[in-house]
Amino acid sequence: MKVIEHAIKQARRGYQLVLHTAHTAFHHAYWEIVRPNYPDLVMRPVKGRGAGSIWVVLKGRNFPKHDVQIDHKLTDGIVGVVSSKGNLRTPRRRAATRLAVEMFLFDQFQSIVSAH
Repeated sequence: MKVIEHAIKQARRGYQLVLHTAHTAFHHAYWEIVRPNYPDLVMRPVKGRGAGSIWVVLKGRNFPKHDVQIDHKLTDGIVGVVSSKGNLRTPRRRAATRLAVEMFLFDQFQSIVSAH
């Protein structure tokens, strides 16, 4: 019964970020590299990240406003260009179209400076 009560209370509160300092530091370092080196890419400033934060989302200054983004899936080693409208030219059409490029895997606990 306690488990059910706890689940109900948690559902009422909604998502609450449990700050993970190593992931936050990694994302902040990533942001610090993107800003000066890739001025046409926009990454939201890092306020805090949780333990499950394994994606970096980038938008382009010249990308369609809400349609296209770049997802860097750190632990999968994949960078994908995603269009929510399915307007990228690929062999198969879906509601959301993705183009993916394999990259090297990131260890978020390794210094980003040595990985860069």
